[in-house]
Amino acid sequence: MLGAATTVLLVPTEQLGIVVLTNARPLGVAEAAARNFLDLTTYGKAQRDWAAFFRPHFDAMAEEGRSPIDYSKAPASSLPPLPNDAYVGLYQNDFYGNLEIAVKDSTLTMRLGPKKLAYSLTHYHRDVFCYETGGENAVGLSGATFTIGADGKAASVVVENLNSDGLGAFTRVQGK
Repeated sequence: MLGAATTVLLVPTEQLGIVVLTNARPLGVAEAAARNFLDLTTYGKAQRDWAAFFRPHFDAMAEEGRSPIDYSKAPASSLPPLPNDAYVGLYQNDFYGNLEIAVKDSTLTMRLGPKKLAYSLTHYHRDVFCYETGGENAVGLSGATFTIGADGKAASVVVENLNSDGLGAFTRVQGK
């Protein structure tokens, strides 16, 4: 998996410190190594199993952004989507910037980020689509839920894996 983890621990009264850098997603390894170092230098031996201590905290962090919905399984009943052009357009978010919904080979595609990474949207239920997340922050299948305006076109879209802190709502740019 991609990522990096860093931790710094200082004991100023002992003029002692440690910096641990890893080239792996945060698993608690850097934190456990630093705590073991401090235990060894302070007490002469490890005071606890630091890896076991940190594991549940980092496992919980790894679950952030994961959907509570299993998009790999069809819903019990599903309504068809609106025509593609109801969703196509440019959407804006102050935190994430622009998101573009376009059609490529008859499939809705979401383009996001400074590199305009493209994600194919798969219909799930009515105005809910799912897509496979990617990169070092991948969390598996996630959803994109459109809200339809009075004109029959999507007024906004919430990108589920970007919304864990309430920042994943994108509003359609008028005229786009």
